[in-house]
Amino acid sequence: MSTNIFLIRHGQSEANKRNAFIGHTDLDLTEKGHMQAEKAAEFLMSVHCDAIYSSDLMRAYHTAEHTSRKKGIPVVLSEQLREINGGEWENMSFDVLRRDYRDTFALWCDNVGLSACPGGESVIEMMDRVEREIERIAIAHDGQDVFIFNHSTPIRTLTGRWRDLDIKDLDITPWPANASVTQVRYENGRFEVIDYARKDFMEELVTFFSDEL
Repeated sequence: MSTNIFLIRHGQSEANKRNAFIGHTDLDLTEKGHMQAEKAAEFLMSVHCDAIYSSDLMRAYHTAEHTSRKKGIPVVLSEQLREINGGEWENMSFDVLRRDYRDTFALWCDNVGLSACPGGESVIEMMDRVEREIERIAIAHDGQDVFIFNHSTPIRTLTGRWRDLDIKDLDITPWPANASVTQVRYENGRFEVIDYARKDFMEELVTFFSDEL
């Protein structure tokens, strides 16, 4: 049997609004982020769901709560689903990162699969951590449909891995929009990407990292 997994990125966060880098920093959704989460919840009402999981960071699980209330299904939180640990980069603006971490941040921007956050995680370490947890959830819900509320870096890089991209080519995959929905199938130990970062239901509310993008 197979498990259908829907990976939903969190809505716009306070950090997204001010162009700051956060990984484990626990900042909440903006008002627009809650509106995006509600749009995603409305879209997901037409999708069968057996279980809802979320990163334990506020921006993810507060996005999940919109769908949880509509579906009547509780949210199971997991620390292993968190965004990358940003280390020294946590809560810094992108402008400061470009100035003070020119080489390492340039690698993040141009070749994310090979990058690492100083004092935090490498992208590969983050991918391995989140993939293990998603696989655990998929196996536990064999034959079912599962929603997992997550973050941009895991969704982007893991879908690249699951499409058999080389680690140096993960930038081919665009960043997912806030509250976008990615569908994946897990079967016989392998992940297959069915649909990536669907956002058409968001209409005029589409954002990525700021109101300007």
